[in-house]
Amino acid sequence: MACEAGAKQVAVFDFTCNEKRRCYTNSGISDALAAIGDKRVKLSHIDKRKFVDTKIADAKSLKEWPIYKEALTADSYINVPVAKHHGLSRLTLGLKNSMGVIGGRRGRLHHDLGQNLADLATVIRPTLTVIDATRILLDNGPQGGSLDDVRTVDTLFASTDPVAADALATTLFDLEPRVLSSTVAAHAMGLGEMDPDTMNVMDRTL
Repeated sequence: MACEAGAKQVAVFDFTCNEKRRCYTNSGISDALAAIGDKRVKLSHIDKRKFVDTKIADAKSLKEWPIYKEALTADSYINVPVAKHHGLSRLTLGLKNSMGVIGGRRGRLHHDLGQNLADLATVIRPTLTVIDATRILLDNGPQGGSLDDVRTVDTLFASTDPVAADALATTLFDLEPRVLSSTVAAHAMGLGEMDPDTMNVMDRTL
């Protein structure tokens, strides 16, 4: 769709937890991009030299952190998380997925994680957040333990408001948006809406 909209180049990248080539292959991303057959589409392996120490002026907790340059400088940055359980943050959604474009010792962020993710959201500003809830992981996340933990819901959430996207996706897990500390912190910083009753939600069936 980005190519159809006239993009000159589409770079797909993620700072994976495990070996990057294996992750791109096992996830199906490599095959999916190859099937597009467009030279403008590039699968990028993270280059650690491209992390830029970034001041976070409005931060309440995380004052500076290395962030991937391409995520900061892209004309249009699209964040595409898979909705899943996470042992520390409760869920991985859009705000948590920003950890895929940061460097440093990421484990250090797990202390006061919700506020740290909200602080990152003041500088990592996706043009669009698309939450893939085709199949959601209900337990043993983030990497999963069994197919018994997976529920098929065939749903996508797309929003220019990353907080709203996370809030709505949280409800698929039979949880309220306020259970995610990152959603609460980001909303408190004025980064988006977290009350589904005040959102303009448009349903589309494909």
